[in-house]
Amino acid sequence: MLQLYRRYFGAINDYSRTRPNLHLQNFRVTNGELLQLLNDARLNDLFAQRDTVFSINASLGAILFNATENQYRYYHSSDNNSSLFPRPIQIRDEQSFQEFLWRLRDVDFVENADEDRPDSKWVLYRVTNITLYCYLNREYPIREGRILLPPRVLTNRWIISMTRHNGVNFNDGLCAFRCIAYHQEPTMTGITERAKELERQYYDSQPYLPRDEMVVNLKNLYRLEHAFDISICVFELVGVDCKDVAIIRRRPPIVRDNTAYFHLYKNHFSYITDIDQFTQTL
Repeated sequence: MLQLYRRYFGAINDYSRTRPNLHLQNFRVTNGELLQLLNDARLNDLFAQRDTVFSINASLGAILFNATENQYRYYHSSDNNSSLFPRPIQIRDEQSFQEFLWRLRDVDFVENADEDRPDSKWVLYRVTNITLYCYLNREYPIREGRILLPPRVLTNRWIISMTRHNGVNFNDGLCAFRCIAYHQEPTMTGITERAKELERQYYDSQPYLPRDEMVVNLKNLYRLEHAFDISICVFELVGVDCKDVAIIRRRPPIVRDNTAYFHLYKNHFSYITDIDQFTQTL
């Protein structure tokens, strides 16, 4: 048994891998405490690290035992033919992720392992690890509401964070529309009501398009520009050699006289009030 663990320890132990459209996270199950692991805070961290819509599935790694031949073997987790769910579950916000975790806790892991046995002589001896497969859709940002911005953004005097006002946190995912509302009228008074009206106008401007195709992201900003006759230039502050550096994340395809400047952090837009001062003070 010990030799089996040593041989497959790389597959059993905690690890993560990221590919262009897939993030894989493996968790080792110690002493068979799988349900305890499913309440681990690291699973919530997995969601917190994602800033776009994604789909998720899971698979178990396990040790099987053959009583007839008195042999043990390791069965690898896999997203190809031994996933816990028939198809990946789409995660659009924190609630849908929690619902996925609830479904995961309800899975009969023994029955699932039995279905994946090579034949009936092999029985489940121990679940050793669980692998989560996050299939990324980078075109669709999560409207997750409140986001924790880094100090470099919060302390920049030329950025309005659009995360709260008068002690009230914004949890509605309307950051892009708040930026446009402020651009049209530079005051935070009534910013939420104005943003909701702009959102309504935006979706009404192209009623023939499905909502998914009008979701606000970098790719679809041209739809916002067309709806409100503005150009939107997007910057991002990043840390380079202990200094804040502004990089351009998006240039508008059409330069209009009316240009707004947004700051992007993960899936959140903030508003840049003075682009000249913003770039000169870095």
